[in-house]
Amino acid sequence: MAQSVLYADLRFAKGPGGHSTTSQVLEADSVDDTDSPYENVVPGPAPVGTAGEGTQHSPGHWSRRRCVPVGLLAAMLLLLVALVALGTCYWQVTHQLQNVSMEQATERGHFSQKAQVWEQNLEQTQQQLALVQEELQQAWQEAHHSQQELARREAELVRVSGALNVTQKELQDVQGKLSAIKEAVSSLHVCLNGDCCPSGWLLYHGKCIFISAAKKSWWDSYWDCVEKHSRLLVQGESELWVLPHFLQSDSAKYWIGGIYQWPLDIQWLDKKPLSQGEWFAYCAATVSGKIVRKSCREEYAWICEQAPNMSSVSERIFPLLAEG
Repeated sequence: MAQSVLYADLRFAKGPGGHSTTSQVLEADSVDDTDSPYENVVPGPAPVGTAGEGTQHSPGHWSRRRCVPVGLLAAMLLLLVALVALGTCYWQVTHQLQNVSMEQATERGHFSQKAQVWEQNLEQTQQQLALVQEELQQAWQEAHHSQQELARREAELVRVSGALNVTQKELQDVQGKLSAIKEAVSSLHVCLNGDCCPSGWLLYHGKCIFISAAKKSWWDSYWDCVEKHSRLLVQGESELWVLPHFLQSDSAKYWIGGIYQWPLDIQWLDKKPLSQGEWFAYCAATVSGKIVRKSCREEYAWICEQAPNMSSVSERIFPLLAEG
């Protein structure tokens, strides 16, 4: 904008009557250029008026000359205001950047402290994890040893169980042999004076037994044994039902001292004596060495039993033989 403004230093001499002449203009041009504040401005030719008269400048021309410096001053002021505004903005931005930098530095400090704390916590956690792993390793080793010990104990238990089973089998064999010995000894019992059992009775397994030839109902058989001061044959304490071999091989049926209050529940007379007026539908009989349930009205032979009549010597020997 400043390059497009031309400044001219025109000096005019007034002639008579207030008019300037051409000679005066030329004299003004002859003034030394050093006297002019506008060294770089080349003066142009002055306009020539009509009739030899110098041209008179209008008042608008002089007002335009005065507005040029004012506009330049206003532009400079605006430029100065703009520079001040820019400087202010620059200062504000710089100040904000400094604040942001300080905040970032503070945040970095906080983050550094937190990172250090996290690193310390991580180290402690790793140490604790190492301790836990070591404890788990020890626990695993102890559990492994315990499992080995348990396996050893189980093997020992299996061995002891096998030995116990063998011992139990041997004990059963011994008990069987002892029972066979008792049976053999009991079969050798004899009456020393020959009158331990009534006439017609048989001494067998420490009992005097009577085997009838006739056949009667169970009740009649029962009363016949009572009249002989005896009772129908019962199993007794022994778990085995023992009869003479000739009775076991025979298919004949014999009444014995067993009754059935319920269809499958047998009761022996030595455990439950009969009461007067008591009646049963089913009674026990033996056939081929087995006990069977039959109607009490059926008629079979019967077997009575009673204790032997022993002398003083046999009374002392018989218990020993029974125990042997």
